[in-house]
Amino acid sequence: MTASITSLAAEQNQRVQRRELGKPEGSIQAQPRLAIVAQVDPLGRIKAVLFDQQTQPVEVVAQAQHITPTKADDSVLVQHTSHGWVVLAVMAGADESPAAVVTNNKGHVQVKGAKSVTLMTAKGCIEVHQDGQIVLDATELTANSERDLTLAGWPIRLN
Repeated sequence: MTASITSLAAEQNQRVQRRELGKPEGSIQAQPRLAIVAQVDPLGRIKAVLFDQQTQPVEVVAQAQHITPTKADDSVLVQHTSHGWVVLAVMAGADESPAAVVTNNKGHVQVKGAKSVTLMTAKGCIEVHQDGQIVLDATELTANSERDLTLAGWPIRLN
């Protein structure tokens, strides 16, 4: 996934942020800032963050849609807007790989993994491995076709 992060209306945000914090003009910058997640809701949406050396959480009014569920102590990039603090991105941890490559070509979504890709739900899974092996694990498997359904290989085992 590719994320582009830009400052949102910096001049207006600086005025609003200064006014809300009671600071004189020119005393703070409205550039994106790093923060630590302080509170999340049951779905993992960020509700409050902490800034450096701060003990009181600051409410978050929104987060970007691409952000996956988070937990307390995750590091995030936030920016102040005229509506309040908005989470722009979740920062990768030192032991985490970058996100998978996801592309959307006019409605055809492609997910690329260096070794494998897995689609998973509570009762089913599809795995595609780098060696060409595909594993389907499901409680029921249905194949509907208006044309021939071809199974090729040797041997084909049906039980």
